[in-house]
Amino acid sequence: MDDFYRNLIWSLPDIVYQIDADGRFVYLNDSIRKIGYSPDELRGLHFGTIVEPRSDETINRTAYLSKMLETKSAGEKNFFNERRTGKRITKRLPVLLKCRQESTSSPAEFKEGVVYATGLYEPQSRGGAFIGTVGVIREFDDTALTATSLARIERYYRLLVEYSSELIAIIAHDGSVLYLSKSSIRNLGYEPFDLIGENITELIHPEDVNLLKKTFIGNSNFSEELYDLELRIRTADGRWKFFNSSFLPIFDTDGKNVMCYVQHCNDISRRKDIEMALMKREKLYKTLLYTSPDAIALFDSVGDIMMINERGAVLLGGSRYDLIGTSYSTLIVDEESKAINTMIRSMIEQGIYNDFQFTLCTLDGRRLPAEASFSCLKDDEGSLEGFLSVFRDITLRRETEEQRKRLEEELLSIIIGRLSEREIELLQIIFRGYHWPEQKREMGKMMDALPGTLDQFVTRIKKKMGMNDIEKIASISARYFNWK
Repeated sequence: MDDFYRNLIWSLPDIVYQIDADGRFVYLNDSIRKIGYSPDELRGLHFGTIVEPRSDETINRTAYLSKMLETKSAGEKNFFNERRTGKRITKRLPVLLKCRQESTSSPAEFKEGVVYATGLYEPQSRGGAFIGTVGVIREFDDTALTATSLARIERYYRLLVEYSSELIAIIAHDGSVLYLSKSSIRNLGYEPFDLIGENITELIHPEDVNLLKKTFIGNSNFSEELYDLELRIRTADGRWKFFNSSFLPIFDTDGKNVMCYVQHCNDISRRKDIEMALMKREKLYKTLLYTSPDAIALFDSVGDIMMINERGAVLLGGSRYDLIGTSYSTLIVDEESKAINTMIRSMIEQGIYNDFQFTLCTLDGRRLPAEASFSCLKDDEGSLEGFLSVFRDITLRRETEEQRKRLEEELLSIIIGRLSEREIELLQIIFRGYHWPEQKREMGKMMDALPGTLDQFVTRIKKKMGMNDIEKIASISARYFNWK
């Protein structure tokens, strides 16, 4: 990855350079060949070797902005020595690039260009010593590019096409933006040169700036490795988009000082939106889980508890942590194990099993009547992953039902005692499968009674029992008289 980024800077169509505090070249990328020089032959030479002021206006601007360095030795030219950082860095300074002369007798040729540059300082402490300048020179006249340069640029833009979804930037060690790929238009809505000279911290969400500064801005403890950060970057319309940002420090040829960083950004906003939606849904489910009045447990494929809510822990008589790993088989009575295993097989086939009643054995030795619903959990390939169970204590319900039955039987004993033998005989016939009133004549023959008499019997029975469903009255009477 380190070689990839070094090669990327090396192949940029713009001239990338670094000079030391005396104005001598420490680094040049291969694009310097556009004006006839190789990086190696210029390393150690003064910046003025390749730059000539284009007019008095430029000379004055240069002197005003940078307080031109004094001539160091014979033959050295005055030099644009940028010491500023942040928004005040040099941007779009017009210069004439002096092409290499084939011979001393041949006239000098110049190409127009613009400079973007920022000062470099020791990062150990605030107000550190000035150690040089890093910058980018963009040439105006590209008509004389050599075939080699064209091939290099073609390779570079092919890389950008391959990584078209990514944003590539060169960041100075103080956070100033020196270069930005054209994918900034699609990713952020900015033209690349709208952001050159801006400090990256002013584009980052305030909550993420400290993370960025802690990682590399002003940090001197670097290794040649990729720093991955998740940052929110402001778009041209004021929105915040999430990017996975990789920063690779690029050192000078001595390997001592950071020259700049290559930033590689992938837009992960959609993924973050999905993650945040999932987090909200997970929070909702957790709230429902832990506030549910029912016990909820998740079992793995062999029937051991993986998760249980607080209500379930209370019901089973233990803590949630104590119950993790407990097998379902320890929670049921032996005499019901066969029915439970049958239920599990049915659930695996059908995917769900509702309203299954069983006897629950708690950790503290109690036995409780319980009712449960089970859902089968399977992966995308249909393999069993586990079971989800919602269960509840139905002791109170059982007691209520038994109490209701007792009251009902007491009431029936009073009411049924008021029925005549002939009325009870009619109810017994209906209970044995004869339908009223469709089979009224058959029942009349069995009882040796006229149909009209049976109508009178039914009317009196309904009135005495306070119910209109004669077949239900027959069923209630059957429980009282133990009819088979």
